[in-house]
Amino acid sequence: MPKPSGALELSGGQADAFSIDRLPTSATLALAADAHSFFLVTDTETNILCISTALAREWQFGADEWVGARVTELPLFHSAVEPLNSLIERTLFSKFAQGEFSITIPESAIPDSNTQNTRSYSVDCSLWGDDTQPVTGFVLRLTDQTELLQLREELSSTRANAIEEERNLLRTLIDNIPDYIYAKDLDGRFIVKNKALSRYMQSVRKATYGRTDDPGESSTDFDYYSLDQAAKFRRIDVMVMDENLKILNEEMRVLPSTDGEPIWLSTSKVPLKDKDDNVIGLVGTTRIITDEKLSELKMRGSNDRFRDFAETAADLFWETDATNRVSYISGRYAELTGRDPDSALGKSARRMILPLTSESEALAELDQKIQNREAFSNLEIVFKQTSQGDRHILLSGRPCFDRSGEFSGYRGVGRDITQSRDLELKLQHQATHDELTALPNRREFVRRLEAELLRCGEKGRNSALAYLDLDQFK
Repeated sequence: MPKPSGALELSGGQADAFSIDRLPTSATLALAADAHSFFLVTDTETNILCISTALAREWQFGADEWVGARVTELPLFHSAVEPLNSLIERTLFSKFAQGEFSITIPESAIPDSNTQNTRSYSVDCSLWGDDTQPVTGFVLRLTDQTELLQLREELSSTRANAIEEERNLLRTLIDNIPDYIYAKDLDGRFIVKNKALSRYMQSVRKATYGRTDDPGESSTDFDYYSLDQAAKFRRIDVMVMDENLKILNEEMRVLPSTDGEPIWLSTSKVPLKDKDDNVIGLVGTTRIITDEKLSELKMRGSNDRFRDFAETAADLFWETDATNRVSYISGRYAELTGRDPDSALGKSARRMILPLTSESEALAELDQKIQNREAFSNLEIVFKQTSQGDRHILLSGRPCFDRSGEFSGYRGVGRDITQSRDLELKLQHQATHDELTALPNRREFVRRLEAELLRCGEKGRNSALAYLDLDQFK
């Protein structure tokens, strides 16, 4: 084949027969697809054989003047000599290669060009030849990527601006949250701290070490807390990261200094992961709950004192919920009934009492009072067959209502009157019976006789009296 010279003109997808009919089919299709393709053809030594008219026109240079020159000498490739040589070498092995690079052409490289200051191209390279010589040279096709790259840069800039706005919004948000928000790396160094945490940590540092200077960006808990406290925090952090655990609302008591007041914290920590799901640190939030905790402890102390008082002021203290099921009963319930107090929880007041007694007027009155949500007092209930015999209990209670007027249950006490009841029966027996014989005395005899005569008169029946005199009985 004679060596071609000059520009190759494409028209209507067809080209001069001197080169197209000797190019590989894939290259032929590529060139025919676009009559304005930017391409050039070289021999095996990469000497230029022809340049497309479109490419020469784009850069306003004479196609003939570069025929015979090395392709790397063309101004278009001055900034991409090494990538171009690499592309050609890969083409020798695979017959076709696509450049994964863009070449940038400064305007100064071609003084007469009216293009933009910078144009970017990608390059595809394929082999061409004939039956007698399979590899005759290379076909290089250039695709203008300038507008695409500009669009990508605009999108990237827009995306970067959006990310920056989101970052600023997030930073503004966390810096104005009173809770302490932070992130740490695997070594326990703070990589993020909101303003509230920074202020708090500085106060802790001053209380612990008497220092007000900033320990810097790579600070850890050891720069603020005592050694023991910081080590405790570190053990928790390592557990979260190594075991991929989540800690939510964990309460802990800390001392900012050896003689300082205790501080209560509520902390949540979760692992921080990268896009490949590898743990790279942790994020956490902490909130000071000292006031709430002290109030809770104070309330708990008040409740304990109240229950102690209730259990000493009465033999039995009990509460029910809005459904009249027992929600609390004091420990003396076991002593009085021989049953575990927990066995009464969740049961109705009647079910709590009935297994220990029998139906009575007092129990019926209790049912009526509870049904009507009325107060009651000194209802005597007899707990039978306990380990200590029958127990006489006086029950009192009153309904409770919340601030909105809704019924919330009963609260009441029980008082053990067994001893007083036994004493009363003993005194009554002593008053009506002879101490020596335990037989009814004269007073009791007269009372019973009068009662019998009264019944006989009311019912119109007869009655007999037998009298035995024991001589010399003393």
